[in-house]
Amino acid sequence: MRTEATKLETDVLAVLERHGPLHVTDLAARVGTHPVRVEACCSHLVAAGEISTTSCGVYDR
Repeated sequence: MRTEATKLETDVLAVLERHGPLHVTDLAARVGTHPVRVEACCSHLVAAGEISTTSCGVYDR
């Protein structure tokens, strides 16, 4: 079982903490990577209970 967060996960969590809720494209722009990577990261964080979705493609901490 993996216990360490990736840099992208850490960045996503920090941005959502400061600016959330955000759409995946806005979140990707803030962390400086492609929306597909952010969507995959967010899916993992939702499954882990770290963030939630508020509507289609919008995530919040």
